[in-house]
Amino acid sequence: MKNNPFEQHNFTYLSASRINQYVTDVPMFVLKYLFNISDQTNPSALRGHVVEYGLNRVFLEKSVNDVLLNAEFDKKLVEENIFDEHDEKQKTERQVVADCFAMAKDNCKYEKLLKYQDKIEVHFEDLPIHFIGYIDFVFNDCIVDLKTTTRMPSELPTNVKRQMALYNMAYPDKQIFVDYVTPKKHKRFDMSLEEVSFYQQEIYKISMNIQNLLGMSDNPYELA
Repeated sequence: MKNNPFEQHNFTYLSASRINQYVTDVPMFVLKYLFNISDQTNPSALRGHVVEYGLNRVFLEKSVNDVLLNAEFDKKLVEENIFDEHDEKQKTERQVVADCFAMAKDNCKYEKLLKYQDKIEVHFEDLPIHFIGYIDFVFNDCIVDLKTTTRMPSELPTNVKRQMALYNMAYPDKQIFVDYVTPKKHKRFDMSLEEVSFYQQEIYKISMNIQNLLGMSDNPYELA
């Protein structure tokens, strides 16, 4: 067995989504990241990208309308090989996208956009692997993640707290905001320094657990 279990199993990085998948369902984590088996993307999973795309244009003071949003949505459907002009769910989702975007445009007010979909790479000192993430929006004094949903959460979900705590490692001096939008509501969450520290420690512990799992065997079938 090599000294680096991540390298042995072809892990070149970790991410918030990989950490959260491990916490939620270890067998699915093994299937997805050791055997490259995953579910097909559904239209609602692409909603966030399209709303972020439109909101970025707003921050850059560029024109945006429903036609443009629909074209971007269809483009993503084609890329995922699931485009179907007759599919009722896709037709419904186009309206959800439009309504979520309108809500985001009216309520997500920030100034001095610095970066959009900013790729970050961070690491913990004694872990032999780095973390990659993509921050939706980086502003002068804060980082912002946009979430679209049809049901507004009452509090910031734990998986999102891990995600934002990871992003904070790249921008420790900036405030953290998470904007949730539904077709009819908007809600903004933030995180305290204590929460950020707690979830960064949790990310480290989970990563160590993943390393221990991968270190049990060179053979992914044995791990499965």
